[in-house]
Amino acid sequence: MAHKGMTFGIFLAPFHRVGENPTLALTRDMELIEWLDYLGYDEVWIGEHHSAGWELIASPEVFIAAARRAHASHQARLGRDEPALSPSVGWWPSASSSSIT
Repeated sequence: MAHKGMTFGIFLAPFHRVGENPTLALTRDMELIEWLDYLGYDEVWIGEHHSAGWELIASPEVFIAAARRAHASHQARLGRDEPALSPSVGWWPSASSSSIT
């Protein structure tokens, strides 16, 4: 496929309002991926956060698998951010952490 020029992507941080229904929040995130795909975005990066109250995606891989199963993206590639590690563990690059499918 020939290069089509500038590419566009988004980092989807899983921020949601405290007290919001988690199912509805994740459904809205899935719908956002569908719209981004429809609008021609090339990449969608899913954030991983563990605050449980308002950052609901603790495992981007599971969310990406659900998006694939729901056929939310036909052309946009889906990827995850670097894994969230405790400051006491330190940080190191992982071969699978910045993968994009």
